[in-house]
Amino acid sequence: MIVDAVTIVCSFAPTYDFSIQFGSLGCHWARSFAVHPEDVMSRFVFGVVAACCLVSTAAAPAATYYLATDGRDTNAGTKARPWQSLQFASGKVAPGDVVKLKPGVYRQLTVVIGCEGTAKKKIVFEADGGKVTLDGSVTVGGSDWRHEGQARYSVQVGDRHIYTVWAKERMLLGPTFHYSGKYAKVKYTPATLRRGQCLVVGGRLHVRLFDDSDPAKANVRISHGHCLLLQRTHHTVWRGIGTAWGLNGYKLEFGSSHNLFTDAELSYHAQGVLETGKYGKYLASHHNTFRRLHIHHIGLNMYEHGIYTDGVDTVILRCRFDHISGAAIHAYPRPLRGIYEGNRITSPWPSWYPEHFIGEEPPDARSYYSAIICWGRGGHRLTNNLIAGPFRNGISVRANDCRFVNNTIVLTDGLGWFLDAGNCQLANNFTQTKGSYLSSDGPVALDHNGYYGGKSWRIGKETHTTFAALQVAGHEQHGVEADPCFVDAKAEKYGLAPDSPLRDIGSVKAAPSTDINGTRRPQGKRIDLGAYEAATECCGVGDEPNQQRAKTAVRKYPTPMDSTSS
Repeated sequence: MIVDAVTIVCSFAPTYDFSIQFGSLGCHWARSFAVHPEDVMSRFVFGVVAACCLVSTAAAPAATYYLATDGRDTNAGTKARPWQSLQFASGKVAPGDVVKLKPGVYRQLTVVIGCEGTAKKKIVFEADGGKVTLDGSVTVGGSDWRHEGQARYSVQVGDRHIYTVWAKERMLLGPTFHYSGKYAKVKYTPATLRRGQCLVVGGRLHVRLFDDSDPAKANVRISHGHCLLLQRTHHTVWRGIGTAWGLNGYKLEFGSSHNLFTDAELSYHAQGVLETGKYGKYLASHHNTFRRLHIHHIGLNMYEHGIYTDGVDTVILRCRFDHISGAAIHAYPRPLRGIYEGNRITSPWPSWYPEHFIGEEPPDARSYYSAIICWGRGGHRLTNNLIAGPFRNGISVRANDCRFVNNTIVLTDGLGWFLDAGNCQLANNFTQTKGSYLSSDGPVALDHNGYYGGKSWRIGKETHTTFAALQVAGHEQHGVEADPCFVDAKAEKYGLAPDSPLRDIGSVKAAPSTDINGTRRPQGKRIDLGAYEAATECCGVGDEPNQQRAKTAVRKYPTPMDSTSS
């Protein structure tokens, strides 16, 4: 609440008029005091105190505003006369207010600075009954493309800074994305462009598409920034606000905290979400939640990710990831106490590396990246996640004091788990691969886990090539190596059939209370392994994670698995 003015007026009589104007309420409060001159100060103090009491007790009613693609920012922001710009609206709202976006594609880049709700009065931005997309791109070319020889084309774009270029729903290399090392020494010109590359020279965009086709038929889009950028923004909710074709879908920086992003689709970005860490005088982004997002068709290579987080106490809950060229979740370099639960990560997008441009390799000569990169200061909790596809690694860990429970990893031939960390605990997980199950550079607590199809477990300097040898070494006393008997793996149904050996052999104490679908655990006598509990009763998918946040004290050796034998 803002006090616009405080006025004291002296009349000829010993009377003082005291008034306060409250701008946020649009009201005026006044009071006259008949006082002796020597009592002016005491009366003044009394008046100020009384006014402050009024300020503290008066509650401004929450307002509801509206946006539409055909609105105007000179309008009143009502349902009949909506605004058009989300950025404009973010500068007008107060704690508790709601901004409703009418369905449509909003072709705008939105920067939200200093938009602050409170823990009890969050500022809500939400779709109003239909799909909302913030489109960060401009379509270029059309019939204006000029053939420059061979399979190279150009079009006038002016002096605007271009971050990303997309053609046929794939991101091209350049003009902003370049590589370090030996590939940085390769200087390209419009006449030497390789397949899948672009360049801006003299205000003209030069491209060569992956398949050497004509860009006039390729729906070429360019982006000049992020679809939604939050700076110093706290206690806001973004419900149903999707993004497409920007550099990043959402970017949070300068200590933005306690923001919720939920029930939205993010597609065709260099990165779906970028949550930054400590930067100069600003704290890391912290206590942000990303829930039920569908993030897909992201990036060109291993350096672009679904969600890149360097935040503190970040929650990634029940999101879907597919067609991601890098990691679905990339926690790096110094994130702390992340909770990543109930996410489905499938169908990775193969990365295109610079050597493929140098050697003119075809698009199918590419490789894949890890599904989850879990690095940083530690204390992360990963539960009920499904990873299925030809990933290089299932989960890569370089963070101490992490806990991985009831995850399902089904790979083609990659490494299930890579660990270079201390005090990590794995329980109730299932890993299937034709490669190695696990490679750990240090001690790790393993029990109640299931495996199938793989070659070995490496723990420190010891490599175990049979499950029996692993148990002799003191690991997996309650684990199993067996065909999981999924309901229908070819149809990507990774629940457990009635005869699955993974049923009823897990640790009750280590397990979360529900599974990836919200089914209560346990359904039988004990917990099932993996992300899916064989269902006989469902309590619905909740909005809060099962796991408690970790303590981050680093210990040299892993602790027991919280009585996981029970």
